[in-house]
Amino acid sequence: MPYSIQTVRKETYLHLHVAGETTVASLKQMADVVKAEAAKARLSHVVLDCQRVTGQVSLSSLFLVGDYYARTLADEVQLAIINSPPNWSHNDFSEDVIYLRGGVMRHFNSLDEVEAWFATTPSKLE
Repeated sequence: MPYSIQTVRKETYLHLHVAGETTVASLKQMADVVKAEAAKARLSHVVLDCQRVTGQVSLSSLFLVGDYYARTLADEVQLAIINSPPNWSHNDFSEDVIYLRGGVMRHFNSLDEVEAWFATTPSKLE
């Protein structure tokens, strides 16, 4: 079942509130939504708030999803993830997979940290 995603436009970034069960299909769907919403808003900074996300995928599936994110978003979107579920224990792994394939994604503990990071990285779509 796909995630439920609510998009809120902020001044310099998009804030996507995500809810639902984590599957490979829902993670890929989220990458497609991120790309479409960023292009529509002409903003390359995107926050995924995963506070209402449950479940996890295997490490091998996470590798495939990371590769999909990198190919889908490339370096066009700087993706920040907050409120990752506690069972997402491989955050560094997913960041590395995406980075090594040309994408930009990081996990943060707070929205303040995300906004500080965005302030140091120019938006590419504006």
